[in-house]
Amino acid sequence: MDETIRYLLDRGEDGDDEEAIRLCDEALAAAPGDATMLVLKSEALRNLDFYEEAVELARQATLSRNGAGFTHKALGLALLDLADEEEEPSLIPAAEEAFRAAQERDPEDGEIRYWLAEAHARQGQGGRAVEELARLGVEVGWLSTTVARLVRLVGDGARPRPPLERPAALRHPDACRSLAIALRAVGEWEAAYAEIAEAMRVDPIGPELDYQAAAIAYSMGEYERALELVAPALWFPSFVEAAELAAVCSHRLGKAQEALRYYRDATERGERYGAPEQYLMHLDRQVKMLEEGGADLAEPTDVLAPPEWAIPYSAAREQRITLGFHSVDEYRRTMARMAATRVAESPQAEFTARYIARTARHYAPPKLAEQAWDRAMGQAGAAWELMDVGERQQLAGLLVVGEWLSGPDGTSPVDAAVLPRAALGLARSAAEARIVDESLHERLNALAAELEGSPSPLSLARAWDLVAELLGPPGQAGPLQAVLMSPRAEAGA
Repeated sequence: MDETIRYLLDRGEDGDDEEAIRLCDEALAAAPGDATMLVLKSEALRNLDFYEEAVELARQATLSRNGAGFTHKALGLALLDLADEEEEPSLIPAAEEAFRAAQERDPEDGEIRYWLAEAHARQGQGGRAVEELARLGVEVGWLSTTVARLVRLVGDGARPRPPLERPAALRHPDACRSLAIALRAVGEWEAAYAEIAEAMRVDPIGPELDYQAAAIAYSMGEYERALELVAPALWFPSFVEAAELAAVCSHRLGKAQEALRYYRDATERGERYGAPEQYLMHLDRQVKMLEEGGADLAEPTDVLAPPEWAIPYSAAREQRITLGFHSVDEYRRTMARMAATRVAESPQAEFTARYIARTARHYAPPKLAEQAWDRAMGQAGAAWELMDVGERQQLAGLLVVGEWLSGPDGTSPVDAAVLPRAALGLARSAAEARIVDESLHERLNALAAELEGSPSPLSLARAWDLVAELLGPPGQAGPLQAVLMSPRAEAGA
């Protein structure tokens, strides 16, 4: 019967809610206090604007089934509706409390998170709501309702806290990127760039972040800066939009021939990687306009797009760009260049290398990611079970980076220092979380000194020798395994 009632509530035609209530009453007569029927009847009453009755039924439902999550969610929704109807904001804290109770009981239900953010927004806590919506988009996907509400809140003046003032869960790179797009759309350039900078700190090899940083500079009229920022994104052959942005920036700087070259490049990329026909036609029009000496070029297709579609499009594009290669060698060469460049440019090379390893499997084809995970398990041996998720990701990612650096002849086309730096970064961060014998710290310092004294650029063979000194033979206790087998600091406190 509950499926029939659900159908009626979803269809919403005249008389459906009344029929749903009749069926709920029949079921409740046979099984008084049934939580599912109480919640369904509460929803039907809300649809008919009987909010007080809906609140009472939902509250009854929370007292059965040990207060299952869906019953508290129903109570929160009914309270929000009643608060709107009665223009009584004092009811909203009770709605928030109901949503929190629902989240505790059902943490996987993304809808609860959405309504919890809504409760924050209605209590004047727009910044907190924006942060929660950005996190929700990362965890359950950028649904249109989530995007629309986030953009509307930002447009109304809600601002997230600066990234470093937020807990780690609220500054995931993808959430920061989405907030940056929304902030850029309302002209909050510095805040937008702060979000991208934080995202790049812990996701150093994402070309989408370079593109978004360049988009901010473009929006500010800083075209030279935009060209500098978008350069790494151009290394990825299927990143058509990056070439288009470079073309428009060049044109704004009065470099017509450069603009024409970038537009032709964008067209070739689009044709090679199957860009939509409408987009290819747009690029072709820009090429012809420049060839004929025209000056009225269109804005970049993506940069000034409404955030309602720019946010989900950006999230979807990242994987297309980083896995959009026509050959394994092209993939390896591009990722190796990105990894080596990021480490060479970083003032915190070891930290950057560690996070490159931590995110590497995200930028790897599924087969390579799986193989690296299996090899990491074998390498760690008994220490594997003592590693947290981040440490496992870093060790497996280290092996992915090694694949990137391995050219067709078995040598690296770039400086291979990222490998031992990532391994040392992993060992040091693991040691910080454990009670480690001083002799292990001395071994790590000795390996760091050995790395610093090695020739630059570092060959792949020498890089692997240094990594092997740290890891030891597969399954055996090198310095890293010894660190990992040490007791956690919390346990020894």
